[in-house]
Amino acid sequence: MKRSTQRSRVPASKPPKGEKPDLTGFHITGNGENPKILFVVDPIILDFVSNPTGALTGPQQTYLARYVDHFLEMKDVAFLTAAPPVPKHVVDRDSAMKKHLKEYRERFEAICKYLQPDLIVSMGKNGSSQVLGHSVKITRARGVALKDTDWKVPVLPVFGIGHVMRYPENLEMFKADMQTLERIVKDDFKVQYKEKLKTDYKFVTD
Repeated sequence: MKRSTQRSRVPASKPPKGEKPDLTGFHITGNGENPKILFVVDPIILDFVSNPTGALTGPQQTYLARYVDHFLEMKDVAFLTAAPPVPKHVVDRDSAMKKHLKEYRERFEAICKYLQPDLIVSMGKNGSSQVLGHSVKITRARGVALKDTDWKVPVLPVFGIGHVMRYPENLEMFKADMQTLERIVKDDFKVQYKEKLKTDYKFVTD
């Protein structure tokens, strides 16, 4: 897939914030007002976390910190779930998960636009599918910043934390994703965009 050599920089000023959107059901951790980087993570699985208090579990936060603490200040970061929590049987069925993401797509967009991040890091298949508005094969999309028409900032799809914790054989690719993130941050969010992903599936909001 051809890559554009055109470089893009995030504008210095941002439009005034509107009314705070409805966060009911969504979980957000960190800077919930003006994050520079917004990590979009998988919806919480109720079978594993019966009383969730944040977008990530403690072990997930600790795991991620190993690879980002040396270049990210957590005051500049927010973690947002792609949709409200779901039982595991929904996550295990692609059609049911797509339906769940689609149901909350409009509210998800409103939350992201309110937060106005300089970069969106979409984690895993479900986080990336919700951000991009269509189904994503994360092994193909990960690691390269995308220019997506729904957002005015770069989107960087990466492997999800939970996936890498369960399948450590993918750790080296996850490290590479975090190194790409580090380069973008240190280069003041200037990126070389990849062409927009082309898929045969897109969410439609009724």
